[in-house]
Amino acid sequence: MSQSSLQVLAGAVQTCSPQQATFNTLMQQIEQQRELLREWEAATALFHQRYMAEIVPLQQQDLALKEQLLRLFDRLSDQKLAKADQAHLDQLICHYVDEVLASVQNKAKSAELQAIFNRHAEMDDTLPQHASLQRDKTQQTDEWQSNSDTQASPEELLAQFQQAADEQEARHQAAEAARAKGKAQRQDAAKARKQQEADKEASQSVRAVYRKLASSLHPDREPDPLERERKTVLMQRANQAYAAGQLLQLLELQLEVEQIDATHMAGLSTERLKHYSQVLKEQLREIKQEVASIENSLKASFGLSPRDKLAPKKLRPMLAAEVAARKHNLTVLGMQLKVFSQDTSAFKAWLKDSRQFNKE
Repeated sequence: MSQSSLQVLAGAVQTCSPQQATFNTLMQQIEQQRELLREWEAATALFHQRYMAEIVPLQQQDLALKEQLLRLFDRLSDQKLAKADQAHLDQLICHYVDEVLASVQNKAKSAELQAIFNRHAEMDDTLPQHASLQRDKTQQTDEWQSNSDTQASPEELLAQFQQAADEQEARHQAAEAARAKGKAQRQDAAKARKQQEADKEASQSVRAVYRKLASSLHPDREPDPLERERKTVLMQRANQAYAAGQLLQLLELQLEVEQIDATHMAGLSTERLKHYSQVLKEQLREIKQEVASIENSLKASFGLSPRDKLAPKKLRPMLAAEVAARKHNLTVLGMQLKVFSQDTSAFKAWLKDSRQFNKE
């Protein structure tokens, strides 16, 4: 990966303070994330193109076969089946109806499928039963209460004393917790004010860079038509970068229009570099979030966990594997539809095996 001109310029500075080193590292990390974002965007565009061309038609075929299969299962449910097999069949039918109904637009078909679902949902006795009654504890409480006229025994007095001591200790702990919470809130408030001040200073640094660019690039001040057109494009880039808070792009524009050079980079104060680094950290965080959003969206498409590793170069082989798996599943569904419609005994044997497999 090639470095940006700004990185090369910053790296050429001979005396590198800790703040300059932090600034340079942040620029490098942002450039790496930019490159990764470009890779993900390219891979995502290819993924969506192939998804629409290859996966969507297979999904439609899958739903069509499952609709035929659930209707066949509904008819075969009249067969004499073991209770456990019947319950498993009811669950399969309801599961297939759930999948198919999500894509059905026809109201009549939707009502028909819903009726099938309701019929088998009512027959499914494996669903958890909700208790409608609870024990009445009022009687227990009444029986526990002692006669108020009876004189307390020494043991009861000791228990009452211990209860009072426990309550006093609880109040003391609650007061301590409240004081600790108040102290923590004050510390958080002070930290928040400090962060707000740092953000304000960082924002002012970005604004200063933008204003310097705007004063130089404003197209209305340029009499030459060609130069005005060039400055219009540059000013649009500056406006976009400023609106997004992208300091690095603004600095790169300054370098492009020769507002900064090696001398300028070497002469940046420690405080200015600190403010710049604050902005770059936020910019880096936003780019990482954008990368993670694209990555997690694609992981969801493949049924992967957010913790699973995924890289742009893996998308093509994963998509090919997904297509192959869906085609294989269509073949299996087609064979089931053909065999079960002709051979009831084969259907019963498969249903029993399926139930036992799911049980395991």
